Amino acid sequence: MSTLVKKIITTAAAASIAVSMVAPMPVGAVTIAELQAQINALLAQLQTLQAQQGAGATACTFTRSLYLGVSAGDDVKCLQQYLNSAGSQVAASGAGSPGSETRTYGPLTQAAVAKWQAANGVSPAVGYFGPLSQAKYTAVVGAAPSTPSTPSTPSTPSTPASTPSGLTGNVLQVSLASDTPASATVADNGNANFTKLVLASGSNAVSISSMYITRTA
Repeated sequence: MSTLVKKIITTAAAASIAVSMVAPMPVGAVTIAELQAQINALLAQLQTLQAQQGAGATACTFTRSLYLGVSAGDDVKCLQQYLNSAGSQVAASGAGSPGSETRTYGPLTQAAVAKWQAANGVSPAVGYFGPLSQAKYTAVVGAAPSTPSTPSTPSTPSTPASTPSGLTGNVLQVSLASDTPASATVADNGNANFTKLVLASGSNAVSISSMYITRTA
């Protein structure tokens, strides 16, 4: 095979590879609508995570019962925010969804409350957020673990009695105590307290392994 033919084949192969790399994906593999749906789903998940992160800093205050058709208010919006962060999502998108909570207690809010009631043992689970549900909400929100208390600092040991004056280093001072028993006669094989000593060391610790007492005539 001539060199020219080899060059032509090589060039054709390279061109084929380049075309395959830049050619569009086959129709039907992933449509634009499907990609948009996936993006919307990811955005909804992101909003849910953001709502959950901010749930710990938001505390709802309820001074009335909430139910379908009740007057709009910030307490309803706070309830929706809590439901969206507690696994009882009001809506996946639009009004009531994470980040788009409203002040209106509608059918979606009622259904989300009923789901939350069933999950937390509140009966009947009909979507009426009254005293029973509000008490359960307080118990659930207040069940977060408390911060452990800081251990107390151990007290500093008391300073031992001062070292007798004039004693430094490895020195041991031995003296009779002021309440040493007076001299007395002890019968053979008898027992008696015959002396009491006061031991004082210098600036360094002194260890006493043995002590001998000699009787004088």
